[in-house]
Amino acid sequence: MNTIDIEAIQAKFDEIVKNFGTTQDDFIPEDFINENSVILEEINGGSGVQKVFLTVTTFDDQNDGNASNGLSLRDAVLIAQRDPRREYVINLPEGTYNLTIEGNQDFLFQEQSETNLGQFDNIVARSGDLDIETRITIIGSNPNNTIIDASTLGDRIFDVRENGFLSLQNITIQNGITLGTFAEDSIEPLDPDSFAGGGIRIDINGAGEINNSIIKGNQTRWDRVTQEANINGGGISNEGLLTINNTTIIDNSSEVNAGGIYNSGNLQITNSSVANNSANVFIFYVDKIEGGGGILNTNGGTLIVTNSTISGNKTILSGNETQTFPNGAGGGGILSDGGPAVIINSTIVNNNAPVGAGILISKPEDGEATPAILQNSIVALNQNITSGNTFSSDIEGFFELNSSYNLIGNANGILFDGIENNKVGTITNPLDPNIGPLQFNGGLTPTHALLENSPAINAGSNAIANGEQLNLNPLTTDQRGYDRIVNGTVDIGSYEFYQNSSLLNTPIYRFQNTSLPGTYLFAGEGERQSIKQNNPNFVEEGFAFSVAVQPGDDLIPIYRFQNTSIAGTYLYTGEQERQSIKQNNPNFVEEGLAFYVFGSQSNEGQSFYRFQNSDLPGTYLFVGGGERLNIKENFPNFIEEGIAFKAGV
Repeated sequence: MNTIDIEAIQAKFDEIVKNFGTTQDDFIPEDFINENSVILEEINGGSGVQKVFLTVTTFDDQNDGNASNGLSLRDAVLIAQRDPRREYVINLPEGTYNLTIEGNQDFLFQEQSETNLGQFDNIVARSGDLDIETRITIIGSNPNNTIIDASTLGDRIFDVRENGFLSLQNITIQNGITLGTFAEDSIEPLDPDSFAGGGIRIDINGAGEINNSIIKGNQTRWDRVTQEANINGGGISNEGLLTINNTTIIDNSSEVNAGGIYNSGNLQITNSSVANNSANVFIFYVDKIEGGGGILNTNGGTLIVTNSTISGNKTILSGNETQTFPNGAGGGGILSDGGPAVIINSTIVNNNAPVGAGILISKPEDGEATPAILQNSIVALNQNITSGNTFSSDIEGFFELNSSYNLIGNANGILFDGIENNKVGTITNPLDPNIGPLQFNGGLTPTHALLENSPAINAGSNAIANGEQLNLNPLTTDQRGYDRIVNGTVDIGSYEFYQNSSLLNTPIYRFQNTSLPGTYLFAGEGERQSIKQNNPNFVEEGFAFSVAVQPGDDLIPIYRFQNTSIAGTYLYTGEQERQSIKQNNPNFVEEGLAFYVFGSQSNEGQSFYRFQNSDLPGTYLFVGGGERLNIKENFPNFIEEGIAFKAGV
């Protein structure tokens, strides 16, 4: 039996991240027309590596190498390909960037030679998907309004090649497609992985990170493809190193394996949701495991999933309906076949597959199998779609027997109720986790809320959540970014249940002043309606938090000031700071009592933090949960000043 060395896996990730990249001191970049006209700033790093900032200025897909008609996303990527000694940061303003310059597919089926290799590389770089061969970071403003779309391209969006590194932040990647089509007399493709990854492909020696983004509506399809071709990973195919954080992988599909993510490299998923993806497996001869509607981990790949939701994914079997595990199609949520998998404080529900509807782990007789570690996680409500949507085994296969503190609907005799503090149901009496639908419950990604009286509440292990047992980083928040441990004991799954104080029963809504982007106003229901009718420059962004409108035990008053030096901007403070502002800051005019909340040291409420916008000193934003983490990572102009108060969510 192979066992998982968690510390070694974490060290491997850390080492790859630390050492990744390339330095070629003798590299001489080719000329690129008008590069200097589009470079905003260059920063010399401590190692001599330069960071270069570019801003895309046109939504058109151009590859003319000239910024006179605007700098396109493709041209910015081409500029960044020139010099591996530099790290390029591409700023992508909000809007939809449609990729339209189709690639020359004929080159995929030619034999490589010294005579056509340069021509091949040039055509591939300037058409079709965007090739990444150096260090590139692309930053959008918000994944809901910064979108890269390949619906008219007929190709994936990003291909991260050997020694390439791609960081995506605040972006949606959608409608990419790879289509493997072979005539009977065609030759093999230059690269058997040419058709993997409908949205993003990462090469075996490439790396990537995806933060606060959405990967949706991408697909891999095939037509008479030889068995040697890899057409896996509707959303993402990773053979290198990939970390995913605060990201949603949704509505992707594959006509082979891995509807959401294919991994044969090193993959870490944190605070993310993999939802409603599908793998449609056509099996000519059912002699091996296929599937992975949400995630397929295989060929020695390492998978670590923490604080995440795997929900509503499907593995559909076509062609041969015989199912005799260990052969067949399975793993509606996760299929791990030949690689270590570690799942911590995650929620895996409502997935569908003929076998192992939630999680399917290959057994020793299937090859080089490694038992999966499952801790502090919910795996329930998963179904067998070939048996009338009946509840089947939520887990199937090879798990560490010391997997503990889990809630399993039906473990099929793999884990047992009461052993290792697991809560386990049976096929005739599956255990119901009592959760809400998949939706936004605060934070950056959709989650299933624990409902009152859920058996998952206060049933987990703090030692596991704190990283003590498996030598992993401690979980300080749940998937949404709210406090991870409430009432003394961590909950099972990715969501931490919090019962709002009955005093915090009044919703407050957030508006952004579009006349001064990056400035905000918070208002209750009455003022909210007035603002929407009379102040079109204030755009509502949604529910912010809940408060009290009457004083009560342990509640503190919060007062609102308007900064008259920057009209339409506001500050909210407690009593002590209120007095200081009135004495020392005459430009801040008090407008009165805003609401009541709990203080920063209270055990009630969730923490909300105050940020000052350094681009507009004297303007402030109050956020909690995952939004706080996103601001700290992606918006350096917002300076965190600490916990302002605790409110309801």
